[in-house]
Amino acid sequence: MWQRRAANVAFVNLAKQGEANFEGFTTLMLDTCAVTIRSEERFAQTGVGWLLRELAAADRARVLAFTEEHLGEMSREAVRYVVERMPKSEQARVVSGHKRASAR
Repeated sequence: MWQRRAANVAFVNLAKQGEANFEGFTTLMLDTCAVTIRSEERFAQTGVGWLLRELAAADRARVLAFTEEHLGEMSREAVRYVVERMPKSEQARVVSGHKRASAR
C-alpha cells in the first residue's frame, strides 16, 4: 500500500505543470491513479486525491472525467481533496455524484 501511495504522492509537486513536465505525463499519472484507487486504504486514497487536486490545475477536464469514472471506488476524503480548489458548483456536482455512486 505504501508503494502505491508513493507512486502518486511523489508527483504531487510536479502535477501542476501537467504535460509541461513531459509528453504523456498526465496520462501516466491518471493510469497510476487508476491502479491505486482500487485500494480502499485511507492513505492510498488520499494520495490519489492529492495528486488529482494538483493535476486539475493543468487539466481539469481530464481530472473531472477520471474522477467521475471512478467515483464508486473513491473515498469521500479523496473526492474532497480532488475538488478542493475547484469552483463551488463543480464541487457540489462531483460530491453529489459520489453520494449517488456510494449508495449503490
